Amino acid sequence: MINMVKKILPAEPAKPEREVIQGQGVICDVCGKKSDKKGYWNTGIYDIEDTTVEMDIGTSFPGDHDVINTSFDICPTCFKDKLIPWLASQGATPTIDN
Repeated sequence: MINMVKKILPAEPAKPEREVIQGQGVICDVCGKKSDKKGYWNTGIYDIEDTTVEMDIGTSFPGDHDVINTSFDICPTCFKDKLIPWLASQGATPTIDN
């Protein structure tokens, strides 16, 4: 039998949209690749590939919120080559917006 324990954590202050390390960009949490200084995974002069996997859990009331944010910075290569195939193997179907 598996025993499960629910741990209640105090609310953390809101994080910025992504942590950019002192103007150095972000680092892929899977392979360690670095983005550009603005946090984008550019592949060409006009191409932008921006990927983040994120989940917010909590409650939200007018004027107050108690939300815990969990996020992973992941480069487009790991997203395409590792995350999408794994999600598909779990039965997930992507939503693609143009």
